[in-house]
Amino acid sequence: MIFSLATLSVCFRLLAEIDEIAGRKTFVSNDDVANLHFTTTMIKETLRFYCPVSILIRETKQEVNFGSYTLPKHLLATVSTANANDVSL
Repeated sequence: MIFSLATLSVCFRLLAEIDEIAGRKTFVSNDDVANLHFTTTMIKETLRFYCPVSILIRETKQEVNFGSYTLPKHLLATVSTANANDVSL
């Protein structure tokens, strides 16, 4: 479903679901949101591919061998998620 928001059919399906469930109300209730299944799926899928967190920080609990590198215990390691879905890397 990657890049599926770019297609008109998906956009129309999202709008149709919102119109069907929420109608033309000014405010959407929690009950309405619970019934927006396709919209919720698209939001989750988008967040999966375009992570809102750009850097993860982890602490090593023990000494770790990573290829030819040795990471000492209690090292704070930062990992970028910017290219997390780039299969060409």
